[in-house]
Amino acid sequence: MRKYRKAMNIIFISGLLLIICGCDNQNAPFETWGTACATLNGEKWKAKPRATYSHKNHYDTISMRIEVEDKDGILINSLLIANIPKKIGGEVMIKKYAPIFQQPDKESSSSFDTSHGDTPIDKYEIDTTQTSTFRLTRFNEKTKVLEAEFDLHFVKGPGISGLTFPDPNAPEKLHFQDGHLKTKIMD
Repeated sequence: MRKYRKAMNIIFISGLLLIICGCDNQNAPFETWGTACATLNGEKWKAKPRATYSHKNHYDTISMRIEVEDKDGILINSLLIANIPKKIGGEVMIKKYAPIFQQPDKESSSSFDTSHGDTPIDKYEIDTTQTSTFRLTRFNEKTKVLEAEFDLHFVKGPGISGLTFPDPNAPEKLHFQDGHLKTKIMD
């Protein structure tokens, strides 16, 4: 029942967005998720990215959320990457993530969370002793399809008392190597 309700919500919202925003090409498929993969601490990692313009920066930058769900559709982890310039080929140094209202304008940042659905488990922040990068390799302004590469280092953060339930067996550090993604920016 939960999957059915989720699917119906996605269809309803997608239809509403098409009605409100219109569409340049009525024959183009409406996709909200793309594909992402990387090697995470030596293991293959696959996820679904979704991108938006960073409205705070007047559409000059892109932010994205990359999610992994279990076989039942329950969210198990998410990677957030904020304020990536729309410049192809330039390597962007990624900093520690801060809530949107605390972020300096146009500072690229990232965080990684593990969870079980709506229950946060572990929070990871960028490891400032390592270099973390993100590079936009393709971007089509008309179709809003983008491709990118990333290499990110994280360290387990302190969590939030009463709001996170840390896993004592979770690794202290995470390394996303040879990361690639392709997705479409949703306004």
